Amino acid sequence: MERIIKWTAGSSYSGPPLSQTELYDLGCALEINPVLVATNAKKNFSLVPGQTDGFTGEEHTIPFASQRHQPATFPSTTELKVITKEAPWCTVVKNKSGVTVADVLVKIYADYTTPVEHWELMTLPKHVQDTIKLCSAWRTGQRDSELKRYDWLQHRVMFNGVRKDADFAKRRLGYDAPNIFVMDLCM
Repeated sequence: MERIIKWTAGSSYSGPPLSQTELYDLGCALEINPVLVATNAKKNFSLVPGQTDGFTGEEHTIPFASQRHQPATFPSTTELKVITKEAPWCTVVKNKSGVTVADVLVKIYADYTTPVEHWELMTLPKHVQDTIKLCSAWRTGQRDSELKRYDWLQHRVMFNGVRKDADFAKRRLGYDAPNIFVMDLCM
């Protein structure tokens, strides 16, 4: 009998990807792909340059490239939401064929390389605004460079993974769902 590995790319092993409504109706919990799980292992994915070579664990390096087409969750879903304690934005990752590891990383990178709107910056105290501007100047070598969302994160721009945190999701979004994850960042 052939053994089926749940993180294999494709949909035949687990059925069709579930929509947000189906997840809610079924009361289905999602298991996060181990490549995306927040751990003590340092992952080499910076939101600044967008390099996704792999991550360094205690004993070896596992390249993201070999897992990029794997489903981000089990069972697979058509939509994930990613929030973080370090920034106010919600990254929505969609794929009708099922969200993959690559979909998550590409969308997070795209969202955090987006310019910060002036009104967004003005919601912060002046000293925090100055710190964000200083981080941007340090990264770019220019004092008045366009601020990106990763500048908001200051020095915590390394993706460390995602995890469930229902209490934080409820405080941030007003509700929790099986497909809402919190992104952990590190320096």
